[in-house]
Amino acid sequence: MAKDGAGSPVARPKELGLATPAERGQAALLILILLAGTYFRAREIARYSLWINEAWVGLTSHAGTVSDFLLGLSSTPVLFALVVRVAQSFISQPELGARFVPFCCSILVLPLAFRLGKRLQGTLGGLIALCLIVFDPVFIGYAKQLKQYSTDCVFALAIVWLGLHFLGDTRKRNALALALVASLAPGFSHTA
Repeated sequence: MAKDGAGSPVARPKELGLATPAERGQAALLILILLAGTYFRAREIARYSLWINEAWVGLTSHAGTVSDFLLGLSSTPVLFALVVRVAQSFISQPELGARFVPFCCSILVLPLAFRLGKRLQGTLGGLIALCLIVFDPVFIGYAKQLKQYSTDCVFALAIVWLGLHFLGDTRKRNALALALVASLAPGFSHTA
């Protein structure tokens, strides 16, 4: 690794795996699209009041008794409700705290969509998959709703990506990663 004038290590583009101008351009485009996706999801995230079905999730995550919590699980996955409850305890603004988990999952979907698209169709396929999710108004809306739609997407993409990875490399750690994600999925997503 090269060193700057003070003797500190400096990574050069080739050392980062970006040897050609085209690869650097693709990396810059990827970063720009990811930033756009984050912006669209963060914009006005706490502006809206809870809808009826979101209120049910909110009530489930704030249930005072175990029986009230279990009653709300008919419409809310248990681990999703628990993680929302933990997030709300750390964020003082109630609307933002309630929507923090779906927002974070919506952001996690972006690199997962790129990686899965890239694995299936190369870099261009990854960029197309990423753009389809970044600029989709319905998916942008999912980031702002207190529902598990974004976690559904995270787990679906993660399971498919890990499954394909395992098919190409059947080492035990890949099987364990797939098994762990697949076993956690029903706690966060009814569709997983």
